[in-house]
Amino acid sequence: MSDIKLKLIVLKKDYFDLVQDKELLINPNGSKRACLLCLKLKYKGSIYNFALPWRSNVANDPILDEVVYSLPKTSKTRKYHRACLDFSKMAPLTSKSKCLYSKYKVNKINDFATLLYIEKNFDEIIEHAKEYLLNREKQSINNKIKGLVDIDKAIDCLKKNGY
Repeated sequence: MSDIKLKLIVLKKDYFDLVQDKELLINPNGSKRACLLCLKLKYKGSIYNFALPWRSNVANDPILDEVVYSLPKTSKTRKYHRACLDFSKMAPLTSKSKCLYSKYKVNKINDFATLLYIEKNFDEIIEHAKEYLLNREKQSINNKIKGLVDIDKAIDCLKKNGY
């Protein structure tokens, strides 16, 4: 397994208030959205952590294939949709921003199969995350895919506020 560590987290409201990017995923009912915390990923020459959202209903649109990593369907996944990790909604975190997220409480019954799948495919997921970030740096997908989180703006907001 990779030397990059991964754990499940939930971004706190303070993160969303600080960064204010409409593309960041906030559940409308206020429930907590699980994210994989990907540590030590390189972006524009610096090392950052990223919260990678775990989603249950993303359209099976082929254009999205390069920005999602498909997971086994969940009980919430609708017809013609997929469960996935969504790179287009990755939220950057600096080394000082640990107070802006908390540990996700795993539902062992509902989450178990997906967690095993993620663990089994961990190195591949990290490689996809690295490739996505490299493509963002090159701006090769910035105009192809709508709804990308503004990673640079989020990093600037964190740094300007002491994170």
